[in-house]
Amino acid sequence: MTQQASQARATATITASRETVCSVVPPSPEGRWNPIGHSRVIEITEDAIRNAGFGVVKSDFQMSHEGHRMFGSYHLDRLFGPQEGARLVVGCRNSTDKEFAMAFAAGESVLVCSNGCFFGDMVVSRKHTLNCDADFASQIADRIKHLPQVVADATERIDFLRNERVSEARTHDLACRGVKEGVFIAAEAFKILDEFENPSFEDQGSGTLWGLHNAATHVFKKRAERNPIDFQQRTVKLQKLLLPASLREKHSKQFDLAT
Repeated sequence: MTQQASQARATATITASRETVCSVVPPSPEGRWNPIGHSRVIEITEDAIRNAGFGVVKSDFQMSHEGHRMFGSYHLDRLFGPQEGARLVVGCRNSTDKEFAMAFAAGESVLVCSNGCFFGDMVVSRKHTLNCDADFASQIADRIKHLPQVVADATERIDFLRNERVSEARTHDLACRGVKEGVFIAAEAFKILDEFENPSFEDQGSGTLWGLHNAATHVFKKRAERNPIDFQQRTVKLQKLLLPASLREKHSKQFDLAT
């Protein structure tokens, strides 16, 4: 095996069971860096979901970089949006190689095509320092209480996207802006336009911003498999690209985005 192939294998994202993810032992602390294990981040997330009164329909976990990086998603028993066409999803992430902070985020999964998208206004993040897990748990408990309002705002966004028709010229302009603003790469833009014009699913929102949204998240599915963190960030950018300034400003003021 070549060095390049060996490195690719070591950094590849794999699907793993909850038990496997929780079995990863974090490194020893170094100075102010006090790495928290994946099992603790999962425990905090699941406690928050349960204490908020939500049930879990299914959960999925992925790991990369020899187990140092983890992403988990939980599909909850809460449907919302027009015709209850979306399911509430929360995600958690963690790294034990100093790459990024532990984080919690909320989003939706569109039932008609199983596409996922995360909200930019429900993100909690905490760096790995002493007692960071207690602070992380406290922040999530505080934010998750506001999920009903976040869902109401997401419903408003989805309703706007479903009812906003777009011309061919505007669609192509959004695709170009998406590349320029780093929402997707040029090769993906062509695939998104093709998916928009020839949708893979019925009721995907043909001719509307909702259809363009679903076309993009459909193309993003490969990103979700390879790099869930990148997928989360790009879907947040996608919503900012498609929404008018009035809705972006209204919803971005609810919570500060942690880094």
